Amino acid sequence: MEKRINLKSFSALLFFAILAVIYGILLVSRYQFDAGSMLISRGKYMEGIAHLEKADRLLPSVIGSGFASQDRFRIYSETGQAYLALGQDGFETKKNYQELYDTLKIAREYLFKASLVDARDYINTYWTARTEDRLERTFKLLNPKEKNPYNAYTLYQQAIALRPSSSTAVHWCIRYLQFRKMTDEIPGLVERLTRIYPPSYTELKKEPFFTYQLMQRAEKGLLRALGESVLPKYALLGLSDIYGVQGDQDKSISYYKNALSLDAQSISSGEYLHLGKLYFKAGQKKESINTFLKALETSSHVINTLNEIYYRIFKATDRLEEFLEFSVKAEERGLSSDTLDMMVARCWVEMEKPQLAMARLIRLNARKPYGPAYQMLAGIARSEQDWGQMELFIHQALVLEPDNRSYLSYYLLSLKEQGKKFQAMDVERKISELGKKK
Repeated sequence: MEKRINLKSFSALLFFAILAVIYGILLVSRYQFDAGSMLISRGKYMEGIAHLEKADRLLPSVIGSGFASQDRFRIYSETGQAYLALGQDGFETKKNYQELYDTLKIAREYLFKASLVDARDYINTYWTARTEDRLERTFKLLNPKEKNPYNAYTLYQQAIALRPSSSTAVHWCIRYLQFRKMTDEIPGLVERLTRIYPPSYTELKKEPFFTYQLMQRAEKGLLRALGESVLPKYALLGLSDIYGVQGDQDKSISYYKNALSLDAQSISSGEYLHLGKLYFKAGQKKESINTFLKALETSSHVINTLNEIYYRIFKATDRLEEFLEFSVKAEERGLSSDTLDMMVARCWVEMEKPQLAMARLIRLNARKPYGPAYQMLAGIARSEQDWGQMELFIHQALVLEPDNRSYLSYYLLSLKEQGKKFQAMDVERKISELGKKK
C-alpha cells in the first residue's frame, strides 16, 4: 500500500515537473517572440527574425502541435510579415527585382505555414494575399513570357470573406483586379468599399484607373452608407466632391454644408476655406467672401490661409477686384495684418495701379516699419526706373535688416544704375563676405 502511494506521488511530481519544464520553455519562447516583434517594429528585420527563429526552435513539435499551436502560428505569421517588409524596404533602396522576388518567396512560405495552423485568421490571410500579389507582379516583370505560378485572387476573396468590413482588403483587391485586367468586378467592389468605409473615396479618386463610371458606383456606395449612417460626415463629403465634379454646384454646396453641420462646433479653417471655394466656383460672391473671412478668423496659420485665398483662388482666376472687396471686409472685422497689406499692395501692382500700391505700403510702414514693404516699394520704383527712389526705399529696408542679401542685391542694382561705383563696390564686398559665412 505504501509503495502504491509513493508511486502515485512520484507520478504526480513527475507530471508537474514536466508541466513546469513545458511552461518554462513556453515562457522563454514567448520572450524571444516579443523581443523579435519589438525589433521588427523598429525596422530591424533581420535581428527580429533571428529572435523569432529562436522562439520557433524552443518549441518542440509535441508542444507546438498541442496547446501551444497558437504560439507557432504567431511565430510563422510574424516572420512572414517581417520578410515581406524586409523585401519591400530593400527594393526601395536597391531596386533589385530578383532580390525582392527571393525574399518574397520566403515570406510566402512562412505565411502559408501559419495558415496551416489557423486558416481562419484574417490578418495572416490578408498579408498572404498581399505577398502573393507582389510575387505575381514581380514574377511577371522578371519572366514576362512564362506562365505565372502565382495568383492572389482567391486569397483576397478569402480575406474579404473573413472580415467583410475590411476596407483595406477590398481596396487592395481592386488594385489587384486592375493589374490582372479583371475589370468587370471592380465597379461592384468600388460601391462596396465606399459603402463600408466612406473615407476610402478620397484615396479611390487618386487611383489612375478611377473613371467617371467608377465615380458613379462610388456615389451609389456613399448614398447607401449615408442611408445606413455609416460615417455620415465622410459620406456627405464624398458626395459633395462627386456632385462638384459632375457640375452640380448647388448640390455640392448643400452636401458639404450638411457634412459640416454634423460637427458644427469644431469646423476647421480648412473646411471653411473649401466651402468658400465651392461658393466661389458657383459664382456666389457674397457667400464666398463671408466664408473666406470665417476661414481667416479660425486660422492658426494666417499667412498660409491668406496665400491660399489670394494666389490659388482670386489671382488664379484673375478676379483681383473681388480680393480687394474681401480685404475691405477683413479690415472691418479687425483682421488687418502686415501680410494682408502686402497682398493688397501686390494686387494693385498686378492691376497696374502702382500709386495705390505705394499708398498702401507707406501706410503699413507708418504703422510699423516693415522690411518687405520697403523692398516692394523699391521694386515699384525699379519698374519705373526711378533709381534714386529705389535706393532710398531699399536703404530703409537695410536699416531694419543690414545683412539681408536680397535687400543688398536691390541696393547694389540701384547704385550701379546711378553710376555710384565706389558705393557699389562696398556693397559687392559685403555680399561676398556674407556668402562666405554661410
